[in-house]
Amino acid sequence: MQRGRRANRFFAALMATLALGSVVGAAAAGAATTVSSGRAVLGPPIVGAPGAWPGSGGGQGTWQAWAANQRSAIESTPWSQELAAQGKQLLNVAYEPVSQVPGLPIPPGETTTAAVLTFKETGPPTAASAASTGILPLNTGGCAAITSGTACITGAPVTGGYAVYASYAYWGSGSVDGHVELGIGGCPGTAVVNGPNEVLTYGVGQQVVYGPVFSSAYWSSTYWYFYGSGYSDWGSACSELS
Repeated sequence: MQRGRRANRFFAALMATLALGSVVGAAAAGAATTVSSGRAVLGPPIVGAPGAWPGSGGGQGTWQAWAANQRSAIESTPWSQELAAQGKQLLNVAYEPVSQVPGLPIPPGETTTAAVLTFKETGPPTAASAASTGILPLNTGGCAAITSGTACITGAPVTGGYAVYASYAYWGSGSVDGHVELGIGGCPGTAVVNGPNEVLTYGVGQQVVYGPVFSSAYWSSTYWYFYGSGYSDWGSACSELS
């Protein structure tokens, strides 16, 4: 679901000149920033990915079987190994239903699955680049300096397509409550899935993993800070992946 306070913003231009910067305290609240040009290091992708989407011509039985296989693949992936390859320690894993992906065909009544991983960074904050547009070069991935932390968006290959990884790590003092939103179609994009609200402390974060998907699209990772009576957009990292 979308938080309702922002319009979906599409882009006509690619990225501005990169300027290497520090993560902590580098961006103002709600500002989209461009991530570094190197793809984030990922471990093994979703295990046993079910292959290409049945598409709009797939029958109900075909879609039900595909969605069941996709859920099984998401839930059987060894996420502790996945995160270890990214320099993170797994603290918790949960699963969220995904019934609509704007621009990509999922028939009404069918539900796919995303993994939501709570992690602790085992190293220092990741360096990030900053620019005004918030758009990355095609098929790169990395991390952007946003409010009090690091937002990351990247993809990893799976059978016939790719999985999308959206995350936020908190590098401020004390703690914050909020969640990561994976979006599509802009920066930030229309919401595909939101993680549950979680309290984060220094070096702790949330990652949303969804896939497989099989067509080129802009994806975004946005952190929504919960302040008790509503949400504040703390910023996004965005890239076109295919």
